[in-house]
Amino acid sequence: MFCRTATVAESIKRFDLRQKPAVLCQFHGDVKLLRREAVGEKQLENGPFPGAPLEIPPFYRELGQQSDDFALIDLPMGRQSSKRYLLYQIFHQKPIVEGLSARTPAEAYRYIEANPLLLNWQQKTVLNCDVMGAELDTAVAQFIQDNFRYVIIHNDSEGYIFTSYFSTDPVFQDETLTVFALADLAERPFCP
Repeated sequence: MFCRTATVAESIKRFDLRQKPAVLCQFHGDVKLLRREAVGEKQLENGPFPGAPLEIPPFYRELGQQSDDFALIDLPMGRQSSKRYLLYQIFHQKPIVEGLSARTPAEAYRYIEANPLLLNWQQKTVLNCDVMGAELDTAVAQFIQDNFRYVIIHNDSEGYIFTSYFSTDPVFQDETLTVFALADLAERPFCP
């Protein structure tokens, strides 16, 4: 796929856009309008975009209705998953623990590497309560202090790995998500 901004003259000629240029993308030889801008009183919709349909889990829309500030942890972690979580962030408008950058600096993961629970989640390793018991409880306390409220497990692909980490009931669960409140986790330690 190749995309470029159309000239105003081309926008007028091809798509009757009189004020702002459009973004044009070429898919297998066909030039299609990816974005149309408002023109006068007439509002034009987004153009065709091939690919997967945009399905936002309802839980994220509910989070977007909450006015208080708090952060989220989405699992599984990783570069590919983060792309989807950033899309969801458009709808919930809450900070997330892991984002994405084209040229990620090494220090971007300091927070994750400094928290033993996040590090385990990132590496998808099993918790070792004999070695890490008290550290895990401290990690949850740090999340709460840093204003994290929920751990959201995406049930597709590798999500099943993470449900064994939690000793409390989820606050929300459907076919796509299982959500745990960090406040509940603070009351029931990972390693009894």
